Parts: sequence; C-alpha cells; structure tokens
Amino acid sequence: MGRKRLYEEAEPDEVVVQFDVINEQAVIAAGLACDDERPKLVRQVVSSQFHTDKHEKAWAVVVQMVEQGLRWDPRTVATLCDADLAAYLTELVATGTPGRNLEQHLERLRWDDARMRAAKGPLPRLLASLKDTRAKPQALVTAARDVSACFDGHGETSAMPAPGSTADEQAVEIRLRMAGKASYPCGIPDLDRCADGSARIVPGFAPRRCTWITGVSGSGKSTLAAMIAHGLWKQGRRVLYGAWEPGLGNVLELMACWEADVCREQMKLGFCTEEEVRRHHEAMREIEKGVRLLRNPFRQGRVEEEQGKRGYGRMDTNERRIDVLAQYIERSGCDVFIADLLKRAFARARDPGEEEQALYMVQDMKDQLGIHVVGLHQQNIKGASVSGVKDRRPSTESSLMGSSAWFQTADLVLGVYREYLYRNVDDNVMEVHVLKQRDARWPIALRFEWNPEWGTLGKGTEFDYRPMEGDAEASEGIDSAFRDPGPKRPTGKRHLRSVKDKHDDDPFG
Repeated sequence: MGRKRLYEEAEPDEVVVQFDVINEQAVIAAGLACDDERPKLVRQVVSSQFHTDKHEKAWAVVVQMVEQGLRWDPRTVATLCDADLAAYLTELVATGTPGRNLEQHLERLRWDDARMRAAKGPLPRLLASLKDTRAKPQALVTAARDVSACFDGHGETSAMPAPGSTADEQAVEIRLRMAGKASYPCGIPDLDRCADGSARIVPGFAPRRCTWITGVSGSGKSTLAAMIAHGLWKQGRRVLYGAWEPGLGNVLELMACWEADVCREQMKLGFCTEEEVRRHHEAMREIEKGVRLLRNPFRQGRVEEEQGKRGYGRMDTNERRIDVLAQYIERSGCDVFIADLLKRAFARARDPGEEEQALYMVQDMKDQLGIHVVGLHQQNIKGASVSGVKDRRPSTESSLMGSSAWFQTADLVLGVYREYLYRNVDDNVMEVHVLKQRDARWPIALRFEWNPEWGTLGKGTEFDYRPMEGDAEASEGIDSAFRDPGPKRPTGKRHLRSVKDKHDDDPFG
C-alpha cells in the first residue's frame, strides 16, 4: 500500500483575513463631507480598495460629486444613489468627525487592501504549493513572488505600485478630465486662455507638476508669482507660499491690495486712509486662511533643529532639507507650493551635480505629495545664453541659471521681461514668455498691459517672437524687430534701474 501524501488528505484551508470597516467608513465620510479634501481623495483612493459592495457603491457617489462639482448636502446625495444607501451615508457623516486622522485611516485602508488581495489570490496558491511534495521549485518561487507583489507600494517597496493600481488611478484622472478637470488655470485670463477661449496653458497648475518662473532681478517674478497665488486662492485652491526673497509680509500686503482694491504704491508710501487700512487688514486676514505663509526653515539654524528632531544630527544635505520641506507641505494640506526663490531651500552645492540631484528630489516630492510646485529662479544673463548681448528677453533652456536640470525637470517654464529695465521707455508693458510646456505648444510670447502703481496686468496679446541662441550680430535683428518705440534716452542720462540691483527681486518694483 502506497504512502498517502499530505496534499491528498485535504484541500488547503481557505485563508480568512479580517479588515477594519471603521477605516473604510472614515475615508468615505471624509470624501463626502470634506469639500476641500474630496478631489485629492478621489485621486488617491479607488473603489476596489473597499471590500463590501455597499462601500464600493458609496465611493462611486464620492467620485460623482467630484465629477459634477457638487458640495456635501444630504439632499444632493439622495439624487445620486438609492434611498437606503443615501440614509447610510448621511448617518456616516452625522455620527463621526469627517476628516479627523485622515492620513492614518488612508494608510490603514491601503494596508487592509494589500492583505485582502494577498489572502484572496496568491496566498492560497502558495500554501497549496507548499503542501504539494511534487510541486516544482519554480512554481513555488513564483507563488511566493505573487504574494510579495501584493504588498508592493508599502514599506521599503513603495517605489513599485501594486499591479492595476496605476491603471485605476489613471482611469479616475481621465474621468475627471471628461468632467471638466483637464485644465488648471492660475487666474490670469490671457495667460490661461487664448482669444478664442481655448486653453493656452495645458493642463496648467495641475497636481504632480512643476512650474519654474525666471527673469532678471526686478523683472517682476515675485509679482507674477503673487498673482498666481492670488488667482489660485480665488478658485478655492490651497497654497503654501515660501516668500523667502521678498518677505512674507510684502507678498501678503501685495495680494491684499488687489483684493481690497487699494493702490499698492499709495499703500507702500503710507498715503492711504484709515478706511483703506481697515479694509486691507481684513483682506490680509482672509487671504491668509487659504494662502499659508512659510518662513525659510533653513536659516538661523532651523534646519539643524528640525533634523535633530528626526535623529539626523547636524548633517546639512539636500536630502534632509527636502524631507523637512515635505513635512511642512504635508502639514499645510496645500494643493500648490510656491518657493521664492526655490534655490534658497537647497544646501550649498559642493559640485554642480548636487543642484541637479536636489531638483530631482523636488520632482519626486511633488509626486508623492500630489501637489504642484512653483519655483522662482534667476535668469542667466551672461554671454550668448540670452540670445546675445542686446536682447535680454528670456530664451529657452539656457535662460535658467545653473544646472540644465532646471529646464529638464519643469513641466512649465515662464519667463518675465520688462523693457523698462533696459531702455528709457514707459513702464507700462510686461512680457510673459512660455518657454516650455510638456503638453502644448511653446514657445509663446505674450505682451501684457502693466500698471506698476497697482501691480496689475491688463489685457494680454500674443506676439510673434521666437527666442534664439547666438552672438551679438544675430541678436541685433531680434532687438530691432521687438524694440518698443519710445523716446530716446538723453545722452549722459544714467538709467535708474539696473540688473545689478542689490535686491534680488522687488515685488513692488
């Protein structure tokens, strides 16, 4: 009589794994009731991560709310699902505190999903192979790898998404585009859109993208960045603003002048009424609710203090600095992070490759946090890298001072130029050049009406200008073609402004 093998005695036991229903309920309640968090949650969570039919249907309701631009209202939810589910969802929101400890609930939801996927599929196959004495070694190894793959995206394997998760996330992204979420404007009309209404900046200031703004000192980089922050805030997007060059108070004052309809030049000189000051103060307080301000955490020993809390000692590296920066960004819950100047966040480079690596780390950070990063950076104005000697308009790749990685890591590059800095002409025009964008045409040159007293842009029109790289002779033709007609500067009169100004950028200049 032959020996009875173990695998012949019984089938492998079914693996039963419990999951935490409370985490699923907490995430659904946040998706329903937290209007500000909902779009971000829909990009982070897919319906397959819920393990009851009721909760899968509940998450479909959350997705519909984002697609249709709806806010939380029990009566609205009742129109999106059956009465029983609507009553259940209303009870979820009413009996809890939606949004509380949300990050913890999200992490537990993802972990439970990984455990459940392992228990339903590859783990029983692995156990069966272990019990089968005739199983081939390669089959056992493959089954073990399948189990391991279920936990990709967690712990040390976080760089490898779980199979199917990227497809699910991208499908949600495509559905959002279909629902009108394909364009993310900054609130400057003629920069966002063409005269026929089509999008000029595509997709614009979308999550997980980088925008660099460049220009010489005093050209208006900080002013343009403040306009973008103000426009994003007016659309309900949350901004974290590191105004490290112009100063936090200066940037907040500038945005509040626009909001309170106060002349910034009069405010700057103190020629304003008590009523204007009161109105301006109220505007500053209101703006600061949606535009959080961040001091440079890497000055006066702050970086060592932050790193010491994390056990890093006093080693000042870009890796440590960007980790500190990520903590502030995550804590703020922002959609867009603006750094003026971004290079102020980097450690002092000992070789050119360190700046390049720092930029790639910023690129990784915005992907992990799901934010848009706007960084201001100085324009290179030396030699042929700006189309010769005479034409100071920003060109393409070599306009960004330093590493070529500035151009490579950007999804959108904007250059700012004012003829007033170089010639004796009225300061009433500001040019904004789209030097790069990944998903639409470039370069694009726009000439805006500019009011320096109010710091505002008027109508913008596109004009035919294509930046060139070359010597002074080649640039002379460009310079002549685009020189604004204006009074010639009297002989011997010294121009009041220079690219060698002491201050890096003046938000009021």
